[in-house]
Amino acid sequence: MSLRHSLTILAALMLLILIPLPADAGPYRVFSTPLPPLSFMDGDKHKGIFVDVVRELFNDMGMPLEDGDIVAASWARAYSDTLSRPDALLMTLARTPAREHLFQWVGPVHSITLGLIGKQERNITIHSPADALPYRVGGLRNTAPAQMFIAQGFPQNAIQIIPELKQALRMLEADRLDLFAHTADSVFFLMESMGIDASRYRTVYPISTVDLYIGMSRAIPKHVVTRMQQCLETMRVPGPDGISRLDAIRERYQPR
Repeated sequence: MSLRHSLTILAALMLLILIPLPADAGPYRVFSTPLPPLSFMDGDKHKGIFVDVVRELFNDMGMPLEDGDIVAASWARAYSDTLSRPDALLMTLARTPAREHLFQWVGPVHSITLGLIGKQERNITIHSPADALPYRVGGLRNTAPAQMFIAQGFPQNAIQIIPELKQALRMLEADRLDLFAHTADSVFFLMESMGIDASRYRTVYPISTVDLYIGMSRAIPKHVVTRMQQCLETMRVPGPDGISRLDAIRERYQPR
């Protein structure tokens, strides 16, 4: 083989390496953010309703996820990376008008109630966003609770953006926040794991009830998104015992 021929083959191989693989070639990067009982870390294990659903969806599609394919990240990083990476999926994403064109969607998988969480002993009463103006209100960046509360008329510059959920709960416990915009189930679940007495807190103001989806990068081929949606619909079908696979997963995380 001539040197020229060898160099030609080497150049062709280098070109193949540099060309990005199509997003349906895998592997995928699935982002998990702390939103128990939907997605959370138990030691070094990823757990939660969404985690189990996504694993089963990939199994049904013949593309089982490896341990390293699921990445625990802060909400801000997971959201940003799903927008920028061609192979990324984000669990527990509310499908809002502002996000509709940013992602491809599979779901809904689960519904949650969003609200302002505060201490019972404070006796705070909120009937409208204007009533919350005298209070220190916190929220996580790019999350549906904060976005929806702003959409209802609360000034955007009046919400204190907290980078991480556990930090927000510690601030709430230490009275450095009066109210925190989030989902009650996740807040109360996480509080107990942090040693905070969740019974001292309540939903002061319900913002909205929303469906949560799997948000997928716009670069992922549509046939992959369609196939995953079809697999999810199959998971909704009741089995011989009357329980669907989706309901069975939800049941695993119900309080005992």
